[in-house]
Amino acid sequence: PLLYKGTDGKTQVIFNSAASGMTALDPRTGKTLWQVPDLFPKRTIGSPILVSGLIFASCGDGNNGHWMAAVRPPTKPGENAEVVYKIRKSAPYVPTPVAKGDQLFLVSDGGIATCIDAPTGEEIWKGNLRDTFFSSPIRIDDRILAVSRRADVVTFKASDSFEILGRTLINQPTHSTPIVDSERLYLRTISHLYCLE
Repeated sequence: PLLYKGTDGKTQVIFNSAASGMTALDPRTGKTLWQVPDLFPKRTIGSPILVSGLIFASCGDGNNGHWMAAVRPPTKPGENAEVVYKIRKSAPYVPTPVAKGDQLFLVSDGGIATCIDAPTGEEIWKGNLRDTFFSSPIRIDDRILAVSRRADVVTFKASDSFEILGRTLINQPTHSTPIVDSERLYLRTISHLYCLE
């Protein structure tokens, strides 16, 4: 789930499901604060992410994303959340996107990377990572690292143009999202834990 601070300064817990759409709860009481029901006709796997005041979440099935919705949360109690737009082309199903400023970076299960202007939904660029992905990309400064299902660590620029900076092929099956500690990246495959410097 996503921890989101509302305009009243109180924390909300935001989560997705095919059964109840996007839902915000008060973590102290469990009370539903707001909801966008019937938002997802397919399963949701990726986590919601907050970018430029919008909460993004996706749904899909098989190996394809159906769409990613951009939802504006209500600013006052009793108001409804608003679906601002939906991204249908190359939407991720399993991977959760990352952001830098107003730019939202998507990696689809089929390996299409897309940079979106989050406030408007306008596509800035699209590029092919030439692999399939279940793990979520991570951002380190101006770089994004995406780990494919065969642990091909693809690094590309978090910028206005698509540029692959490098690849490190481990060639081990993985669905795990890597973590970073200092200058080391830790990646779990089906049989090993790798440390990359």
